[in-house]
Amino acid sequence: MFFRNTHPIVGRPRGSVLIMAMVLVATLAMMTSVFASRILANQRRMETDIAASRALELAQSANDWNMERIWQEWRRQSADPIAWADILFRTAPATDTADLKDYDLTLWSDYSSWSAFGEGDVKLSAMLLKKDLGDALASPPKPAYVELELKAWSRVRDELTDRLVERSVRRVVKYSSSVNTSVQQSRAFDFAYFVNNFGWMWGTPIFIHGNVGSNANLSFRYNPTVNGMLYASLNPDLNAEGIVRDGYPRSDTLTQYWSKANSSTTPPSYLYPPTNPVYTEDVNDDGILGSGEDANGNGQLDFQDFPLGFPGVTATRPQERMLGQNPLDMPYLGDLSIYKDKANSYVQPSNPEIGQAGGDSGGVIKQLKAPGLDPSDPGNYNILVQGVYGDGAGENGSFAVEAAGTVSNTAVASPIDAANQAKNGNLALVGTPDQPIVISGPVVVTNDLVIKGTVQGQGTIFVGRNTHIVGNLEYKTPPNWQQNDNDFSATQADNKTADMLGLATKGSVILGQYYRTDDSWNTAKNTYFKTGFQDSVVQSYQVDPTDTSIGYVTGTYDGKPTFHGDYTALDGGKRYNTNAEFAGTNATTNRRYYESSFSNEYIQSIATARPEKIHAVIYTNHLIGGRVGENTRGITFLGSMVARDEGIIFNKQANFLYDPRATDSDAGSHVSITLPGNETTNTDAGMTSMVWEELAPGQ
Repeated sequence: MFFRNTHPIVGRPRGSVLIMAMVLVATLAMMTSVFASRILANQRRMETDIAASRALELAQSANDWNMERIWQEWRRQSADPIAWADILFRTAPATDTADLKDYDLTLWSDYSSWSAFGEGDVKLSAMLLKKDLGDALASPPKPAYVELELKAWSRVRDELTDRLVERSVRRVVKYSSSVNTSVQQSRAFDFAYFVNNFGWMWGTPIFIHGNVGSNANLSFRYNPTVNGMLYASLNPDLNAEGIVRDGYPRSDTLTQYWSKANSSTTPPSYLYPPTNPVYTEDVNDDGILGSGEDANGNGQLDFQDFPLGFPGVTATRPQERMLGQNPLDMPYLGDLSIYKDKANSYVQPSNPEIGQAGGDSGGVIKQLKAPGLDPSDPGNYNILVQGVYGDGAGENGSFAVEAAGTVSNTAVASPIDAANQAKNGNLALVGTPDQPIVISGPVVVTNDLVIKGTVQGQGTIFVGRNTHIVGNLEYKTPPNWQQNDNDFSATQADNKTADMLGLATKGSVILGQYYRTDDSWNTAKNTYFKTGFQDSVVQSYQVDPTDTSIGYVTGTYDGKPTFHGDYTALDGGKRYNTNAEFAGTNATTNRRYYESSFSNEYIQSIATARPEKIHAVIYTNHLIGGRVGENTRGITFLGSMVARDEGIIFNKQANFLYDPRATDSDAGSHVSITLPGNETTNTDAGMTSMVWEELAPGQ
């Protein structure tokens, strides 16, 4: 049977469907166009907003930069800052079109031209709003001050629309002539060894009794011993994962450590930092303190805890490893004016043992005029440094001269060279047991320091360029960590007065007789005196603008001064000195960055080939390196070593003994010798930001 089609319209809808489809397509196209237009508009709006945000950030950064550089210049004008401000901001300035990347400290008052800054351009202005001469005789004294209006205009290109987006900010800042600046000590001094770029311990035997750290990776080869914490940092700037490479070091048990600390071999046992716990009783007279004893019956072994001591390593108490950590804030020596202020204003405590009655102003370095003189008589000393050496007339340079068992210092006869500060303030110091180098408080040596011998007292030498340790450097009275009648508190108190030297260096610290041509010295400098030596890549890094005067600025990156990181390179003749006593045969030749302003002949005449003992807390902005350790005894470092780069090569063995007095984490042991750190300023005096606002277009 057939069924007839009862729906005759089925064959008719083709034209209708086509029309509907065309309408739908047109509608979709229109909606797509509208949607795309909206997306493009939103994108343009977003790009404009992003460019505006970047421009505002750039204006803020430029204004902050201007505020900080004026602050640094203000602090240098300590003699008459009010007159300085009056001259700079009340006279008609010449247009300054210098690029900000040059770190030109001309204080702009004209804003007619754009200058490159960061990712865009900026204009700056500074105008004096108010000044007050203050009243030094008022009670309390009223500080002098100026108020400045600082403006910054910025422009950043909107990449999508190819137009410039501008923003501007205004700040009112008060600069006071009464500056209350403090420096917080860096945590890097909690370590026996802390190196910013790459911490490495390659060789055998190496014994480190204290913490080891780096703001990058750590590397250990040939089974060194580390009786302390390991600290490695996740640092993308250095391509560092914060790991330990080449295997972990070994560690001693508490019994093994005690055996070393109580032995009669070199180094002396009294130089070993104390362990944790410190036992205080030996009831059964077996010669071992705290061997399971509980004299007072309180259910606990009898000991006194020392938080910085080495606890020993056991199966249940492994070595502490802090890996992938945040980098620590390194101390940094930029403008030395802060430390010059501290050196000049330091008030001497009473210390009859070194002829100090107390109350005198200024940190001091001095030395007995001859062996055998009464050290308690102030008249028996030659004063070598009083506060700052190198800023005054006649402080061109001073040599340490050894003759017939007597040490004296001979000053360079020529006057200070105001036109070339690189020739001023070079100092050589040699101490003996009978004529030690006596230091009390902070002092500043504006350029190169050469030092060796016996040191007495407590203080820090801030060095404007390089420090050369050209022989043994050891304390006349070192700390003694062996227990005083098993009373650790008494031991801490005794060590508060023991000798302690800080060496804080703006350039590099070089160890040993660097003017040598034998293979051992060449291997040390040619292989390890370069940033990034572990990857065979020399890497430039940012430095302080004031490093220009000492030769450690070799270029710029992103508007900031940099050093290329090759300490063996020639410095372009910036450091030679025309005085014959300094220059020797090098009067007209370049010096390498690791070399001294003193002549190579002079260094050769007083240096020991390889130091065996170095007692000091050492910090340097750049490199610590050289050849150390005689073949029979090796090298012993007592203190703390903090640097950007490290390139030390040793003979026989190396011992690093941490001095717990260097850290401020334990008040009972800490000795304050004004170590470098992070600068903080009391905003009640110094620099105060009073107003900040964004300006409307055209203001």
